[in-house]
Parts: sequence; structure tokens; C-alpha cells
Amino acid sequence: MRKELIIWLFTISQKIYVRYFKRKHIPWNVHTQELLTYPIQTFGYALGMFLKEHNFELFPKVGSHDAYHTLAQYGVAVEDE
Repeated sequence: MRKELIIWLFTISQKIYVRYFKRKHIPWNVHTQELLTYPIQTFGYALGMFLKEHNFELFPKVGSHDAYHTLAQYGVAVEDE
């Protein structure tokens, strides 16, 4: 029950957060497939692999969130958020 509540709250709050707190941020405008063309030793490639492994795409204006997960090697379960 708690996990479902957190997922629901995330879904609702995500759009509000981007609208009011990230409105001046510029989206990275890059997709997983493009990141996977970067050299293997780069962070861009590592981020692309993270996104591919978890079947994600970067959220507009909050791409740094997944970048933090990649750098810190966080999981993607609700509990890891």
C-alpha cells in the first residue's frame, strides 16, 4: 500500500515540480539511442546504458535526476528514491 501511494504521489507531483521549479531549465534534448553512440568510456555512454537497462528516457528538464542515479549507482526501485 505504501509503495503504491508513493508511486501515485510521484506521478502527480512530477508535473507540478517541473512546471513551477524547473520552468527556466533547458531540457537536455538527448535520447538514449544518441547517448549510446558516445565513446564507451564516457559518462554519456554510461547514462545511456543505465537508461536502456531500465527502459527509461530522460524526463524533460530533470535529466540530472537519472544522471545522479548513474553516478551514485542507485537502484530504480521506489525505495531507492
